Amino acid sequence: NLQQSVEKASRIARGELGTISIGLTSSAAFHPFTTEAIRAFRTVCPEVAVELAELNAAEIIERLAAGQIQAAFLRKPLDARAGVAFDLLLDEPMVVVLPVGHSLLKGKKRPQVSLKALAHEDFILVRRPGAPGMYADILAACRQAGFVPRIAREVPRMVSGINLVAAGLGVTLVPASMQRYDQVGTVYCTLADPSKLSAPLHLAYPTALHNSAATRFIQLVKE
Repeated sequence: NLQQSVEKASRIARGELGTISIGLTSSAAFHPFTTEAIRAFRTVCPEVAVELAELNAAEIIERLAAGQIQAAFLRKPLDARAGVAFDLLLDEPMVVVLPVGHSLLKGKKRPQVSLKALAHEDFILVRRPGAPGMYADILAACRQAGFVPRIAREVPRMVSGINLVAAGLGVTLVPASMQRYDQVGTVYCTLADPSKLSAPLHLAYPTALHNSAATRFIQLVKE
C-alpha cells in the first residue's frame, strides 16, 4: 500500500535498504580493517545487500568512474581520476618474501633483510597496469638502494607472487598483512629500512554519490 511504499522510500533514502557494490584489491582484502569495516556495516545495515568484487587497482578506478561500484579498498593509486576521491585509512610496512632455505636466512632467528641484499635476486611483482602505484614505489626504493631490480615475472595478484616464491622462482615484496597468507615454503622477513617502502590502504569512492547506502558505508569506514 501507499504507506508501505512511503516507508520503503524513506528507508532507502536513509541508506537502510538497497544494494552496495564494493571493490577490493587482493592485498587490501587481506588487511583485517577491510573485513571488519564490511562486517560493521552489515551489523548496522543488515538489510542492505553487499556485493564484493575482487579487482586490480586499475579496474577499480575504471568501475568507480563508470558508477559500477560505489566504494573500494585499494593500496596506492598512481593517478588521481576526476570524480574519484581517495582517503588514506592506514599505512603498514612492506615485508620481503623469500623461499625456505634461501642464503639470506642462514643463522637468522628473526629474519631481517635489506633491499640492497636483494640486488641480484629475481623479482616477482604484480603487473604494472594492475597495481601501478606499488610497482613504481618498489622500483624507486630499489634504485635508492643502488640497483635496478631484475623483474623475472609479473603476476596478476600478490597471492600468485607468493606461490611462485614458494616454488623457488624468485622473491617478492608485499604489505605486512599478507603474512596472514601462510604459504608453506616461504619466509616473511622485515625490511631493514622499512621507512623507504610502505603500503598504504585507501578507501576510494565517487565524489558524486547517488546511493544513500554507499554514503552511509563511506561515513562508517571514515569513523
